[in-house]
Amino acid sequence: MLIQSLFRPLDSVSLSGEEWVPEVEPWTLDAIAERSWQKDVDHRVTKKFGFREVCIRLYNQLRYGAFGEITHFIEEGEDRILFEKVYEQAMCGDNDIGHAAMSRKIDSILVLDSLLRENGQNLLLVLAPNKWRFYSDKIEIDEIDSVSNYDRVKAGLLDTDIALFDVIDWFDTLQSPHSLISKSGTHWSVYGAALVGMQIQKHLVEIGLSDAPFEISELETSSGPRYTDRDLHDLLNIMSNPPEDNLAYPTLNFPNQKKPRVLIIGDSYYLTMYYLNIHTQGFDPDSKLLYYNKELVHADPEVGIPFNDETFKKELLAADIVIIESNEDALSKFGWGFLSDAITALSE
Repeated sequence: MLIQSLFRPLDSVSLSGEEWVPEVEPWTLDAIAERSWQKDVDHRVTKKFGFREVCIRLYNQLRYGAFGEITHFIEEGEDRILFEKVYEQAMCGDNDIGHAAMSRKIDSILVLDSLLRENGQNLLLVLAPNKWRFYSDKIEIDEIDSVSNYDRVKAGLLDTDIALFDVIDWFDTLQSPHSLISKSGTHWSVYGAALVGMQIQKHLVEIGLSDAPFEISELETSSGPRYTDRDLHDLLNIMSNPPEDNLAYPTLNFPNQKKPRVLIIGDSYYLTMYYLNIHTQGFDPDSKLLYYNKELVHADPEVGIPFNDETFKKELLAADIVIIESNEDALSKFGWGFLSDAITALSE
């Protein structure tokens, strides 16, 4: 273990999730006297000792196998389906912002839509699915005693002309041969994301921004999850494999010659579109993702682009369509500030 700690001769698989490991500053007499240097060294050693990853996975596996214990923010339902607890809270209305606050957001959406229309641009809202709703028969859910933000968004947009793609509702209507949301992931499955991307493209064709739908050219089925289809299982940091699932991994064909320039304001759900090449091949090459309205992303989702007010306005005005994609938990802060930022930029 000492040799592994010092020299790392054997590769190890890193633990999933974020973990803070302090940097140890060069020692000083004051730091030693205050014992801060010793504490940082001790903390770093406990986080970096040899075979630590194996020890943690073994410990977590024993807790999971013997007592059914898992991490505090994940819950396991029937058939070993994993759920992220924050989305139950959103479903049950625990983060409801109230009628007045949501009405103000709806008003901002209407103003933004009007400003975009004046510029010959379009707006599309996409509501990502909630696993707790989709698999509500597989998990015990707390009593729903409040209106949810999802209910308020749906009601507020009901009698408007805003283009809304409610994937929560759409998934409930589909009879799919493959999992739309995997057992071991928190997002739509890769296959589910492909169907969503194809449906968005269908909308773009209908409004004249594109000329042909996307097509599935190949489909590989699998019982083992890949990519984000296993992200919750990976966060358990255990040794056993995820449960078998009815999954599919499509290869898409993009026959459209007319490719709109798209500005997406979205969260981690949208990143699945990069696996499928939808963002890079289905849309105009200059299309961008505003990740949580904080980081501007182009072709590589892991590489950010310098982003300021001038860049924001330039990308906003250049887009043929603005797509705001949001998970249910984030509806309390719908758009992450984009609505007010965009209205200000377009009103100047």
